[in-house]
Amino acid sequence: LARERAVSLGARGHLVKPVTRAEIARVLQEAGRPVKRVLLVDDDDAILGLFERMLQLHDPELQIVRASNGESALANLRRAPFDLMLLDVVMPDTDGWSVLETMAQDGIIDRVATYVVSAQDPADQPTLSRMITATIDDGLPMRALLRCLLSVSALLLRLEAPIDPASG
Repeated sequence: LARERAVSLGARGHLVKPVTRAEIARVLQEAGRPVKRVLLVDDDDAILGLFERMLQLHDPELQIVRASNGESALANLRRAPFDLMLLDVVMPDTDGWSVLETMAQDGIIDRVATYVVSAQDPADQPTLSRMITATIDDGLPMRALLRCLLSVSALLLRLEAPIDPASG
């Protein structure tokens, strides 16, 4: 649903956090033009820093501007052109959806390749993992490792079992 909503509002696509370097590279290629200026919009400074580092690893010449909220994003978009924008959905006050709607009304959406970024799966399905990884500095004796594996197996089997409402 989020992907369809984003595209219907003029965005090029939807990225699900955590975003990988490969996804950033794909977005840069899909922008449809050489990307020189990027606007990053997120209320989490750590996320802005992460995106900035990933973009700089791909192209150190990129000019990157950060915006910590929707109003700041719109002000930046009105002030100067951008080739790409990564736009967080969930922000206080002016959220990403409102930014997209305003961009469409102002005619800005056609001038910048915009990708919505959220922690929600675009199909509104829970994120699934096919792998569990654990590390322990000094390692585990074989007996402890086997006990851990048996415990994890029992937990996973319980997760797959149908829930009996009578048992609580």
